Amino acid sequence: MATLNLKKFSFTEIKNKLARFLKSPDTFVHRFAVIVFLDHYLEYEYLSDIFVLISDSEDYYVMMAEAWLLATAYSKYPQITYDFLQKNKLNQTLRKNTLRKIKDSYRVSPKNKEIIAGVLR
Repeated sequence: MATLNLKKFSFTEIKNKLARFLKSPDTFVHRFAVIVFLDHYLEYEYLSDIFVLISDSEDYYVMMAEAWLLATAYSKYPQITYDFLQKNKLNQTLRKNTLRKIKDSYRVSPKNKEIIAGVLR
């Protein structure tokens, strides 16, 4: 069984390698790239680069991965994620799914859930 060892690549190398995956018409190739960023690179110093990669896709599985990424980012870094969500016009379905994931999260305080609800409605 082959495994993917991401530790040997810098964020920039991974971002460049996954750029073509993010443009793939194949749903699960695109989703894979989003999940790699979610699982391995969702750190403060990479957030602005990762947020730029949000495609606002209409594909259900990609959109859910992006909503998951945004909700996790909000739980870890509420202010910078709040600023991104406030300034960017994401499609309504992605906004609703992100809000639902944030509301369902035990890692987000009730106060922060209330704050983000006003932005994502």
